Amino acid sequence: KGSLVTGHCRDQVKAMATHPIRQECATVGDDMTLRVWDVSVGSVITTLDLPDIARSVSYSPNGQLLVVGLGGVVVRKGRRSVRVDEDEAVISKMVVVSFLQNKLQIVFETQDAVGPINCITFSAAGDRVFVGSTDGNIYEYDPLNDFSLTEIITGHTQSIEHIELNTKCDRMMSRTAGNETSVWDLSGKKPVAVAADSLATEASRSPGGDGG
Repeated sequence: KGSLVTGHCRDQVKAMATHPIRQECATVGDDMTLRVWDVSVGSVITTLDLPDIARSVSYSPNGQLLVVGLGGVVVRKGRRSVRVDEDEAVISKMVVVSFLQNKLQIVFETQDAVGPINCITFSAAGDRVFVGSTDGNIYEYDPLNDFSLTEIITGHTQSIEHIELNTKCDRMMSRTAGNETSVWDLSGKKPVAVAADSLATEASRSPGGDGG
């Protein structure tokens, strides 16, 4: 069988997230677009131009928001090109996009990380979102308070490639490009690294996936 859907027009598709309710998915990649698809027929519902290339995408649990992580390296004809802005700073923005009545609109942007955003995970309640960057840090935001930055979780020495929460959102697992894995206790005022076997067995990706 061939591709389920086709439509991105340049280089690679880097991330996909599934809608928590409808038969839809969202994709991002090197062509600087966010595309929402009707999976049942394999066609694009709507498209949004992004400020730069993207590496991750995740739906909010109610499906009304998408968070997109920007930045990265484009590989073309064997050459690697790191995306930078007009000030030569590495692109590392997080973009929040509303998705209402099949219309996409950027409603918030922030650049707290100093490296591209590789993975994004919402809590099941939708009141917390965690963002992993190539700078080795995890950034926590409050979606209910204009996506204000509430915590920077440090401790990894390599690029964060995957974040996973348990259903209670009191434990988080993070994994780096070098397969370095940490588990964090989120139940207190500050995240604390704990033993790996403390991760609850019911751990699962939050709605929409981490987009990595």
